[in-house]
Amino acid sequence: WCYKRIAQMICYFFYKNITFGLTLFYFEAFTGFSGQSIYNDSYLLLFNVVLTSLPVISLGVFEQDVPSDVCLQFPALYQQGPKNLFFDWYRIVGWMANGVYASIVIFTLNLGIFHVQSFRSDGQTADMNAMGTAMFTCIIWS
Repeated sequence: WCYKRIAQMICYFFYKNITFGLTLFYFEAFTGFSGQSIYNDSYLLLFNVVLTSLPVISLGVFEQDVPSDVCLQFPALYQQGPKNLFFDWYRIVGWMANGVYASIVIFTLNLGIFHVQSFRSDGQTADMNAMGTAMFTCIIWS
């Protein structure tokens, strides 16, 4: 199961980074490429180091499709690696397409919610920090 774990971990890493990067790109396109980031600087610094490394590493360490004693009883299970069943281009492109889809959904839903939403009693609308935090939370939970 090491091959399967590593393949899933790499694909999940691509998924998270594509989702994060594309939401930032969509915001830049929405604002006319002004250079203003939707995310707080600390989110940009901590994204790969702290916030997304733990789920990816836990997937790579703890994921087991079958117990180790079953692997020893059925050596045919080891054929998944040489046949490249879990890390082929079809699977990689599928994870990337899922990241593109998730980024579109996260950005458009948050933009639709925060674009006309009034938070305070004096009529002030949500700021970029609130939208960026909501988008970042959606990415972490996706």
